[in-house]
Amino acid sequence: MKKLNTSKDIILLIELFIDNALRGLLKHSILSKKSTRIVIGVCVFFIYFAYFFYNMSELARIVPDSEKISHILIEQGRKITFYSYFSNTFVLGIIAYILVDNTVALDKNSLFFVKTLPFRKKDISLSFMLFKFVIMILLYELVMIISTPAIKLVTTVPIEYVIFFIVQHLFYLVVIGVIEFIHCLFAFFLKRRVKQINSLKVIGDSLLMIFATFYFFDFRYGLELFLANQLWSISYMIPITFFLIVVCLMLISIGLLRLISILENQMSQHSKYIYIPFLNKVIFRYKANWYFISFTTVVMLVIFFQSGLRTMLFILTTVMAFSGVLLLSYGDITADFRKQYDLLRIKIRNEWLSQLLLVIMLAMPLLLLCFWGFGELAQLITALSLSLVAIILGYVFPKSQGSLNETTSLLLLFIVFVLVSLLTNRSFGWLILIVLVLLHLLVIKKVRNEKE
Repeated sequence: MKKLNTSKDIILLIELFIDNALRGLLKHSILSKKSTRIVIGVCVFFIYFAYFFYNMSELARIVPDSEKISHILIEQGRKITFYSYFSNTFVLGIIAYILVDNTVALDKNSLFFVKTLPFRKKDISLSFMLFKFVIMILLYELVMIISTPAIKLVTTVPIEYVIFFIVQHLFYLVVIGVIEFIHCLFAFFLKRRVKQINSLKVIGDSLLMIFATFYFFDFRYGLELFLANQLWSISYMIPITFFLIVVCLMLISIGLLRLISILENQMSQHSKYIYIPFLNKVIFRYKANWYFISFTTVVMLVIFFQSGLRTMLFILTTVMAFSGVLLLSYGDITADFRKQYDLLRIKIRNEWLSQLLLVIMLAMPLLLLCFWGFGELAQLITALSLSLVAIILGYVFPKSQGSLNETTSLLLLFIVFVLVSLLTNRSFGWLILIVLVLLHLLVIKKVRNEKE
């Protein structure tokens, strides 16, 4: 009976967390109607079905004819693809964990609910961990629906195809489970030292991101080629990896449950800012922005020492196009005192122009790099467009109104970056920039006039 009540409490808490996460998304007019959500879902399904059919037909042409190419070469190619899937899942697991762990949090109402009602601390911690895992799995599925057709390059045997698909999901759970286990260990040993835990999380997440970046772009190729040259066949490796990963997942699950049972519940609403004595601008004290700044700085320093200043500056022009991410928090930061703008006689036009000036100032380093010949005009237009989109998304999906809003904004920002980059290369850059400037003005007017 006690276990049954515990299961009910955990399910109830997960439902509460999901409701809290979706509340900020579904409250908007574009998703508020059930019919609209159904239409969007049907459209997405048919688009993916067309994509899947197209990819399977193209892969049928790509898969080499065994009569023209030696069996050894085909087998080696399949092995490299086999290990490449694991490398991609490994890196994606690190990125997804860091993204979700640093953007998903409870609002004041949900936090008050779980702290006030008589839930066991263990159940609260376990429920929130499972809730985060659900979001991470959903992010992984967004990638898997794109990469699933390519499994045909690994094996064409139906049962092996299905097992390999399951293995990738289990391996993904192992990756995020190991990172969560390490975080729980630090929390256990440091007990109530919240500042030390947060500092170690910042350092640890930055090191993990740096390791994942270098592994994905450099280390993985030598490792995959070495493993592909071994004598094991695909038909042998698929069931063996399935068995090993299941064992690892069971051990990690047991370890997490043991840790959570003895770990004190430390769920609270921490500040979204970080104290930096020499910076007084709130944009640069926002924790999510500090992750981006610190990670970019470390990567650029590593490239500088490895390849020199010129190579670093060429790569920096591409990275600077993502500087608009820093403005994603602008709408949420100003939400508390935005209602006072009319009383302070701050006109909509002045607010709009000041934000445009902020966007231009943020793009000034990239403009200088382009002037010195390290970048192109298309990159500058992309950076300006992305900054405007970031501000707009920050207004539309403020983090304080839903725990998934910031994660959704980041994903949409990445999609917009890809689309804007493609259109800019086709000479539509200036048109897109003008449209976004006008859309930015309309959003500011709507936000100013909306009633709480």
